[in-house]
Order: sequence, then C-alpha cells, then structure tokens
Amino acid sequence: MSLVHYNRGISALTSALLVSASLVTVQPASANMDPNVGAESAQAAAFYIVDQSPDGGVRGCATIAEKPFFVTMKSRKMHGAGKVTKCTNPPPDKCKMTVDLEAKEPSAFLWHTVQTGERDWGRCKKFTTTTKSFTCHASPEKFEFRTFVIFQIEAFGQFARTPHSSGIEKFFCQG
Repeated sequence: MSLVHYNRGISALTSALLVSASLVTVQPASANMDPNVGAESAQAAAFYIVDQSPDGGVRGCATIAEKPFFVTMKSRKMHGAGKVTKCTNPPPDKCKMTVDLEAKEPSAFLWHTVQTGERDWGRCKKFTTTTKSFTCHASPEKFEFRTFVIFQIEAFGQFARTPHSSGIEKFFCQG
C-alpha cells in the first residue's frame, strides 16, 4: 500500500526523505513564495509517494513554475516554463509535465490558457518544459499572466499529481 505525500516549499525534498511511512502531512508553501508577488514569483512544489511495504521507500520530485517571460527584450513572444529541480534517488518510475501559459480575463476574473506545452511520460530527472510561444498583441493597459504546471509521477504502482502556478505578471499585452 502506498500513500501520497504532498508538500509545497523549498525544503520539500528534504522533509519527504524524513517522513515515516505512517505519517503523511500537508504543509503550505514557505512565506517567501507568495504567488501574487511579481519578482519573487516562481513557486516551488514537491510531492512524493511513500511505500508502506516492509522494504519501504520514498519516491518524488521537486518542481517549480516560473513566471511568464520573453526570450529577448524586443520579442513579442511570451512563454511559460515548468522545471523539475531535483528527484529522490532512486527517482519515481515515470514523470509527466503539462505547462500552460494563462491570461486572466479582466471582465470575468477567470484564467484561460493561451498556450500550452507538454512532456509526455518518461524518465524522472532534471528537465524544463516550455510552452509554445504566445504572440503578444500590444495593449494600452496591462493584462495579467501566469504559468500553470501539472506534474505527475508514478512509483510503487501508484500515480500522483500536483498542480501549481507561478506568481502573476502584468504586461502591456492582451491575452
């Protein structure tokens, strides 16, 4: 039998390695990872599958959702990116990541996807998944954008996933 351990924050990998098979906790993101702050807007998340068999074991990865960005200063092409920053040793059996670049609809206060990128099931290791480019259309007012990441793992015959997003960035760009 396996349990899923979900933890958000910078020290998530360390805390998951210390977790016992009988203890599963949920912890909030660290205070300095506020998803609504512009410059400090990358948000970390980590989650793990804990094997409760006599052999035991913990498998998981830590990920980060980076704030939306332009490749060059003059570029009108915006991207979002999700990164796997580290995994347990041994890592989970398989991983998958979906990254969406989202824009906020000002009148409805809803987020909608403007571009997406995906890394299909494969080996769990450090990697970056980037959305396809979104062409920015000039706007006299700023619009809000964020990166939304869904990361999935498989270990011990169990599946787990976690969604998380970057902080909000405002650009003179219409979504």
